[in-house]
Amino acid sequence: MKQDVAVISLDAYAGQFYAQQVQELFGERITVCSYSVRDGSIEHMPRRYDLYMVTTDAFDSLGDLHQYVPIDGEMMEIHVTLRWDVVRRLQSLPAGKRALFVNLSDKMCREAVTRLNQLGVNQLVFDLYHPGAPEPDMGQYDFVITPQETRYVPAGAKEIIDIGQRVCDSSTMIEAALRLGLEELLESERFEQYQREVATNTYSFDRVFARGLRLESQFEMLMEILDEGIVGVNERGEVFACNRKLEEITGIPCGEALHRPAGAVYPFLPFARCLKEKAPQPARVVSAGGVNINVAVAPVLRGDACIGAFATVQRFNDAENRQNELRSQLLHKGYRAKYTFDNVVGQSPALLRCITILKKMSLTPLPVLLIGETGTGKELFAHAVHNASPAPAGPSWPSTAPPCRKTCWRASCSATRRGPSPAPGRGASRGCLSLPTGEPSSWTRWRA
Repeated sequence: MKQDVAVISLDAYAGQFYAQQVQELFGERITVCSYSVRDGSIEHMPRRYDLYMVTTDAFDSLGDLHQYVPIDGEMMEIHVTLRWDVVRRLQSLPAGKRALFVNLSDKMCREAVTRLNQLGVNQLVFDLYHPGAPEPDMGQYDFVITPQETRYVPAGAKEIIDIGQRVCDSSTMIEAALRLGLEELLESERFEQYQREVATNTYSFDRVFARGLRLESQFEMLMEILDEGIVGVNERGEVFACNRKLEEITGIPCGEALHRPAGAVYPFLPFARCLKEKAPQPARVVSAGGVNINVAVAPVLRGDACIGAFATVQRFNDAENRQNELRSQLLHKGYRAKYTFDNVVGQSPALLRCITILKKMSLTPLPVLLIGETGTGKELFAHAVHNASPAPAGPSWPSTAPPCRKTCWRASCSATRRGPSPAPGRGASRGCLSLPTGEPSSWTRWRA
């Protein structure tokens, strides 16, 4: 939704110039109107605006200002500067020369000359002139410098240097973006180009601002590489950050969520309780859009004040699948089947019959129990059965182990169900273990 901005100035031409600058920089996000005190157009402001930008010379007092600007309205001052090419041009003038600076008023003349001195144009001797001031002796001035106000230059000037209208400085544009809630524009190419073109000597501000932009970029990169949804709110519970993973999980576009109350956008997240209690909210499973998701909320504290909170959001199935995937990778370390039925060499009818039976059994999802004396090839057959199964890439547990007590076989090791077991023979117990991976496993039997 477009926001409305009013530019109020003393001179109508200057106000139109500033309004054009603001409009070009903010583009389609805002609509800008200009009003002048001198031509009386300020008396006919038709509606309330989201932001009032007022030049420093427009009003003499706050009382005059609030005749036209609501007391509770969003208001800021316009501070102006010059472009770097103009500053370099004036710095190239010979030192010690006398210059007459011409502007609309005494206040504007003083502001402009002070700004030139701050930007390094201090090799000239300036005098000031504005409409209504005594006529100067133009023969003593080498240059007349004016910000596009040549109509007020006294006759007899030797050389007139028109430096053009002064432009809004970068801090003014940044403040306007912040007051309108358009912080994302600060990283746009238009804003960066504007900051490079306009002259400024606010070194500390520029460094802090650049550092803030760098940290924000790093924060956005971090949010996007995480494999879970992230959403942040400020101290008022309004969403100021979210990533694409959260958009994928919830189906709510980030553009629709930003700058809105989190309780209205994500009612399943306990942000209100977290901000009130200033304590982390434990992870829990909630339902959103018919999908079970894991959520956890943690506050951001500065001293004793809670200045915001962040929440992590992840589908319940995603977390479980991720754990199974990692567990599978871990189990593959040293637990891969090495042999196939091609490695079994022999032509005896008993051996061939055993291979035929095991090939059929390997196609079933059921666990396979191999029984035999030590040294008869149980481990080789267990590997072959695994590689012939529908999931040969899955983990294959080792098929040898040292002797253990009978009670050891009655315990289940990460089993999803107890396997069928016939009555144990004398001096031995038979058991079957299965792994919760959905893949068949082969197990051998030992004497205990």
